[in-house]
Amino acid sequence: MTVSGSSGRAKRSTTQAKAAEQMATKPQARRASEAGTSAVVKGFSHIPHGNTALSVKADEARLASITDEKERKRLKRLLRNRVSAQQARERKKAYLSSLEQQEDEKEHRMNELENRVRILERENQMLRQVIQTVTRKSVPANPQPGDFAV
Repeated sequence: MTVSGSSGRAKRSTTQAKAAEQMATKPQARRASEAGTSAVVKGFSHIPHGNTALSVKADEARLASITDEKERKRLKRLLRNRVSAQQARERKKAYLSSLEQQEDEKEHRMNELENRVRILERENQMLRQVIQTVTRKSVPANPQPGDFAV
């Protein structure tokens, strides 16, 4: 049992070494090594791409050339995950954009309402002054019994 386990590890490390050699010649691997990131994991590039659609096409092409079924399934899963993650990022971006738009609209509406409140407060104050002025003029300081008609 231990013999098959150790040979399995040896086979995997040999596969990884071959993949590392293949990837070392690619420009992405050179850029990754210059950036200090790992670009080689069983021949699958984990470099963040600017355009996921292009990297998905490249991964699909790479997927078609792989004959090991286990590796093919792993790469398919990674590819689905990458596409799903990109879709989630796009949904999040759209959601945040809609929240920002709602915030702008509500802020604009609040400013309009605050202006309206200020106008109404001034109008209310003016009307109170008018009422106060009218009541002072119409009510004499010492009312006489005949001043008010009932």
